[in-house]
Amino acid sequence: GLGTGWNNIKLSNEGLGLRTYVDWKFKKQFYLSCGYEQNYFTQFKNIGQLKNKSAWQSSGLIGVSKKIASPKGKGTKIQILYDFLYRNHNPVSQPFIFRTGFTFK
Repeated sequence: GLGTGWNNIKLSNEGLGLRTYVDWKFKKQFYLSCGYEQNYFTQFKNIGQLKNKSAWQSSGLIGVSKKIASPKGKGTKIQILYDFLYRNHNPVSQPFIFRTGFTFK
């Protein structure tokens, strides 16, 4: 977590996410993106709490990404992903995820 607002940014232990993905380029700036991630959304007080496997939410993702290059190595990545494990979430979540990412070099 990042705190309670832009005027009070601080690092906290309010969740954790682990993600792996692969991008296959299929046309200029477009990629087929696949990935798997585990998210722990609740606050934890010690590392031992993270061993509770039922508290982790799994996502299996597939979709399309577009990478937009800009000068000096900076760039933007836009993704539309389908989570084929969304029905396993409690509560059931939305199947489509829209993400943006920025590269700062």
